Amino acid sequence: VPKQEIHTNLNRAVYGKSETKRTIDNIVGEVMKRYKFSSLTEFNAVLRQYNVIADRGKEGMLMYEKNGLRFSLLDSKGNKVGVPIKASALYSKPTMKTLQNVFETNSLLKESNKERLTKIIDSFFYATDKHTRANFCGYMKLYEINAMFREGKDGRVYGLTLVDNRKCAVFNGSD
Repeated sequence: VPKQEIHTNLNRAVYGKSETKRTIDNIVGEVMKRYKFSSLTEFNAVLRQYNVIADRGKEGMLMYEKNGLRFSLLDSKGNKVGVPIKASALYSKPTMKTLQNVFETNSLLKESNKERLTKIIDSFFYATDKHTRANFCGYMKLYEINAMFREGKDGRVYGLTLVDNRKCAVFNGSD
């Protein structure tokens, strides 16, 4: 995960450095204002850059069934640390109900940034004949794009999320 490549006044959260609730609220509020994401997965891709994650809980659990959401800080290895904060307790009120509206609006707004991303991805395949994951991620970082591969427990890649930090738009590989 890149250090500070986003053009905002936000820093990555560090557990114990400042009050958890305020830190999460500042990061979540800024991300919601600046970025165009259209799913919880895409929202989390941006939040992870700042060591924050939104969690609905497991399917079948009460929090999930009630459409609840909580936010946690992440350590340097991506593990949750500290006490999670309910979305409804944050000033920006990033509840699932609020986010559903944001997802719908953003899915239209982010389309204008898709062409740039497509051209950059295409240029990678012309720029090098070494098509490794590391080379791809490094190439994307040159354009302020964070490529996040999603893997199953068996290590197989099942998805890719691309966070364009210059245009503040998030896309799944399937987009």
